[in-house]
Amino acid sequence: SSVPVSICPTSREEAEAMETTAEMVEERLREMQDRGVLKPDELDEHAEAQLRRADPDIALEALSQWETSSFKRRNPSACMVSLLKKLNEQGLDLGPSGAVEPDVAAQQQAEDLMSEMSDKIDASATRQLRGLEPTEALAILTELRHADGIRNPSAFIMSAVKRCNNQGRSSG
Repeated sequence: SSVPVSICPTSREEAEAMETTAEMVEERLREMQDRGVLKPDELDEHAEAQLRRADPDIALEALSQWETSSFKRRNPSACMVSLLKKLNEQGLDLGPSGAVEPDVAAQQQAEDLMSEMSDKIDASATRQLRGLEPTEALAILTELRHADGIRNPSAFIMSAVKRCNNQGRSSG
């Protein structure tokens, strides 16, 4: 049996480099878990998937910032998704592969959560969430879902949306 020859001579090298970098992300995650910096179930499936799907340089930078920041995180998963989004928007000058693909899954998850919480959030809050990037909306909804003692979920959402919009203006 013959081994197929690559049409593009650099694609194999690129693939190997990409694997190595993706492996570096996995290795860094394991190392942070071993040291207790990141607890094994601290990030939900969505946040871990975003981390693994992100450009490896961005993922490694996110993990580095995660490790060096000392603030308390009420919702670690939403924090990680938000951090990845922020780093991706800043660009890190990574070239054409530096962009995280638009997350259709985040949009679907956000819509699912909005349906699940439709008895708790009003139409105005839902409209505001739909005006955000899917990952931002999902982060807010995830935080709301896991937060205790929020008496007015719609007001919580409106406040969080306002913060997102203000951050967007100040960083751009």
